[in-house]
Formats: sequence, C-alpha cells, structure tokens
Amino acid sequence: MRDLISFSRDLAEWRESPVTMELRAAMAKVLARRKRALVSSFLSGREVSEADRRALRLVEEWVADFFESSAEDVQEAMKDDADE
Repeated sequence: MRDLISFSRDLAEWRESPVTMELRAAMAKVLARRKRALVSSFLSGREVSEADRRALRLVEEWVADFFESSAEDVQEAMKDDADE
C-alpha cells in the first residue's frame, strides 16, 4: 500500500481541486434542499417517514465520509475491503 505521506498529499490535492470543490458544493446544496423539504413537511403537519429521515442521514454521513475522511481512514477502509 502507498505510504501515508504521499497518500495524504494526493488526498489534499484532490480536495483542493476545482472539480472536487464543485462536487462538494453541489452535494451540500442537494442535502440542504432535501432537509428543508423534510422540515417544511414536518412543520406543516405532514408525516415524514422514518425511511426519509434515515435516507437523508445516511447521505449526510456518506458525504461527510467522502469529503472529510483522513488519509488514515481511507487506507484503513481500503485494507478492510482487501481483507474481505
């Protein structure tokens, strides 16, 4: 497996790339829009299903993991996948 220093450098470079920043901003907008829709439904008295709330939470967690994981986290996940 690649050494952690070069992997960290590549990860930092990827995070700072314009494409990554645009993707991150787009995902943030989608999540914010979905959250506003669920809150609006709830506040207007409509039921918001557990599945909808859970789906939003899972996507929020995925986005955080995708964009904010450390190099160590990514290498550990890759190692776990290779072990399976």
